[in-house]
Amino acid sequence: MAAIVVAVFATAAVASHRIFGSREVGVFAVDTILTLVVIALALLAERFWLLWLAAILIVSLLLQLAIWYAPLYYRDVYLILHAMSAYPTLILILIGTLRHRHRLTKAGHDPSWSKRRLP
Repeated sequence: MAAIVVAVFATAAVASHRIFGSREVGVFAVDTILTLVVIALALLAERFWLLWLAAILIVSLLLQLAIWYAPLYYRDVYLILHAMSAYPTLILILIGTLRHRHRLTKAGHDPSWSKRRLP
């Protein structure tokens, strides 16, 4: 959650504030870093929803790259798809939080991190 909050503020700081008026390299950099952080967390955590979140963020990055080369009239499609990717992200965070609380109530503990190490 902290990575997402930092990314929100970083995006606000680097965005040009012209809706898709040009290539948003700063926003793309922030999104790339957030995606890499979420992928690393997904590999280390005992949470399946992080894999789904990483997939949504990867699709969002690919959409951002695609719009750089799309004709102008496709920008509305990108705007809608990019904005709509926020909803599954919020739903995944809610589901992950509720499942965590359920496991804590049921078992009394819920290990967050895997015992396996990355190579």
